[in-house]
Amino acid sequence: MRSIAHAGLLLLSFFVSVLPAAAGQEGLRPKTKTISVKSRIVGSIPLENFTSVGLNHQSYVFELESGSKGAAPQLVKVSYRFHLREPQLPTSFLNYSNVYRFALTRDESCDETWGALTTRYLFDRNGNFRGGQNAIAYSSNAPVPEIDRQAVLPCYVVRPQDYKSTEKSVAAKQPTTKFASTNKAVSAK
Repeated sequence: MRSIAHAGLLLLSFFVSVLPAAAGQEGLRPKTKTISVKSRIVGSIPLENFTSVGLNHQSYVFELESGSKGAAPQLVKVSYRFHLREPQLPTSFLNYSNVYRFALTRDESCDETWGALTTRYLFDRNGNFRGGQNAIAYSSNAPVPEIDRQAVLPCYVVRPQDYKSTEKSVAAKQPTTKFASTNKAVSAK
């Protein structure tokens, strides 16, 4: 009886980890738009727990450079999605002075307000609300953005294969604290 239960669990974990990848290869996932952008990493939201069964989602705040001169950059949420066996983005990325070129895929399902993304809610052991605290770990040299808590940050996804094609350059730019409206889509460059 135990061996049947173990076999069932093993089979279930196989389907959970292999079938989503196979479905993507067969074209069962919805069509998405991938863009290539120059960006700076403003900060990250620390991931508290990792899962070994499915995808892990590490959230970052990127500042996308505008293609037009004089236009304000735009803040976006970037969800780095990876399996436990795949590499995480290195902490050396958390330097605002560096400019990276990423291939990002738009995912409207993970759009989030600035306030919801950057606030961690605290509860006591009885489940009573005790307050909130800042959840974002800012990159070195990053300015603290002046942005409305209700502003929606469009969400983009980066996967390990996108990270491997990342280019880095160092730019001498003064930190920006004012950002373009976050309620519009980023155009492909």
